[in-house]
Amino acid sequence: MSHVGVASLLATQIERLEVGPGSRVLQFASLSFDAAFWELCMGLLSGAALVVAPADRLSPGEPLAELVRQHRVTHATVPPVVLAATASGDDVLRAATLVVAGEACSAELVGRWSSGRRMINAYGPTESTVCATLTAPLAGAKTPPIGCPVINSRMYVLDRGLRPVPVGVAGELFIAGAGLARGYLNRPGLTAERFVACPFEEPGARMYRSGDVVRWRADGQLEFLGRADDQVKIRGFRVELGEVEAVLASHPGVAHVAVIAREDQPGVKRLVAYVVPVADESVDPGALRAYTATALPEYMVPAAFVVLDGLPLNANGKVDRRALPAPEFDVAAGYVAPRSETERVLADVWAAVLGVERVGVEDNFFELGGDSILSIQVVSRARQAGLWLTTKDIFLHRTIASLASIVTAIETGGAERESVVGAVPLTPIQCWFLQTHRANPHHFNQSIFVDLTDELDEWALQRALDALLVHHDALRMRFEYIDGQWRQHNAPVEPVKILQRCDLSDLDSVEQSAVMEKIADDVHASFDLGRPPLLKAALFDLGAGQRPYLLLVAHHLVVDGVSWRILLDDLDTAYQQAVRDETIDLGLKTTSFRDWAQRLSEYVAAGELDHELDYWASALDAGKLGVDNAQPEPEGLDRTIPVLLSREETDALLHSAPTVYRTGINDV
Repeated sequence: MSHVGVASLLATQIERLEVGPGSRVLQFASLSFDAAFWELCMGLLSGAALVVAPADRLSPGEPLAELVRQHRVTHATVPPVVLAATASGDDVLRAATLVVAGEACSAELVGRWSSGRRMINAYGPTESTVCATLTAPLAGAKTPPIGCPVINSRMYVLDRGLRPVPVGVAGELFIAGAGLARGYLNRPGLTAERFVACPFEEPGARMYRSGDVVRWRADGQLEFLGRADDQVKIRGFRVELGEVEAVLASHPGVAHVAVIAREDQPGVKRLVAYVVPVADESVDPGALRAYTATALPEYMVPAAFVVLDGLPLNANGKVDRRALPAPEFDVAAGYVAPRSETERVLADVWAAVLGVERVGVEDNFFELGGDSILSIQVVSRARQAGLWLTTKDIFLHRTIASLASIVTAIETGGAERESVVGAVPLTPIQCWFLQTHRANPHHFNQSIFVDLTDELDEWALQRALDALLVHHDALRMRFEYIDGQWRQHNAPVEPVKILQRCDLSDLDSVEQSAVMEKIADDVHASFDLGRPPLLKAALFDLGAGQRPYLLLVAHHLVVDGVSWRILLDDLDTAYQQAVRDETIDLGLKTTSFRDWAQRLSEYVAAGELDHELDYWASALDAGKLGVDNAQPEPEGLDRTIPVLLSREETDALLHSAPTVYRTGINDV
């Protein structure tokens, strides 16, 4: 840090917070937290008094309230989560300056604390000498912005190409000005990554890449949207956790909220919301789920809502997300046991897929943590058990009692177990791939890396992989380029060893990593579309005391993100049967890829999509969207064109369109 940054910070505090001789500033933050310097600077350098107290008197709630009353505190800076746990009595910080900082502040907190006080929202990373922006005094139950730049600071909201974005468009916040730190001590690489050249100021000027996503409001203030690195992937969709938190924070019964992505069940990542209700009120998780679903697409609705008395805090007064408890995806108190064989089978399937001990027939699939991806696994397992249902059935009949009334038993004829052999029509997406990836269509793979148990039975694993090739016919697909056209053919079941064993026990950990990467590259590069199967595996033996790993690679023409879940599920089932030396039985097959491709071709040939041709033809002729300050660019580069939509257009895009087409906003 530099002295000029401290001088700018003090000038901001004196001018914007009206602190000086006669003021009494609370020292709340731990000395390990940058906010402690903010308080020391405000108190000691402005001529004010600094109120210092032992830790037990700074505890959220009545101890903190009593402290500020007794010592007549005029200026206090506290995190929103601490404020949420403290009663806003008329004698607590009355007519004082209350600064909230460290985390996003909810509308409910502003409504409760802004009356009778000068409440200000502050924002800033340590790298900007603690504070970068401040709001004007807040009023009313509205989600606050993070304000305007402090003295001698400048804010830039930029896209990935470091170009300014228009008002209302989200971008990453870059901070410039006198308050910037010189860098990280003895960490030149990190300094170069976070402190970058500023193209908007004089040569040599720098700006700090905050990692925060914000946007300019029409009134000239910045609005915080979340962290750029706070983005997670849920079922293939990118989700901003801050966006989910903002919706929940707007609920009148929620005082504070934190949303995280948890993977308590291997391979199943779920959103979990932790909410603290408004004082003397309670919130119903079901009502919160319904409220969130009105504003967000289905994949952004948390799978579980955990109601807490308060969010756990770390030493700096921020939410300790690592200390948030695991949700209990369990049945409601009024458990109703299955009453028929169909209900029993469905209950067992649900419990296995959802990772819970038991499921009652009146329990809601989605309230137990279910989602559209898990519903596919339910359908697969139910069909193996001899019950026919679809994912749509699960969305329409969300309890076992309701679902059991519409499922049907699968006729156990021999056709469902026969291997599919012969020509298969190319689907439209396959045609597109083969037409556009002409240089090397053989290399377009997906892979997954599996951590295995110590007691691996390699013979059983080989049998299980063989069973996958028999059960999932598409893995045996062959693609050939004949007479200027690509053709697809389902090959018969033939003896083939797809498992490659790699003994790396004689190598050290560094060499093992390098060799594993080289082998993985070789496996990916070895695919030939004309030589099925299009699934390969490599088993890595790292030596005694270390678990083996399994690399599975498949060409994207025959597998996608959803089918991996089913393949892994079947691989585990087949492996367990092989270990017990049983005949491997993965149940009856579902609709084959061949039948799906044929029906799709027939559907198109029958003219069922002809009514959309005019629309898509006109879309190709649509004019270019206008841009501000258009710049000439080399042809062939991707372009991003920011467009500001009205409130009505935004509502239609986020809510109406996904509802009509039964899809997520990413697909729209």
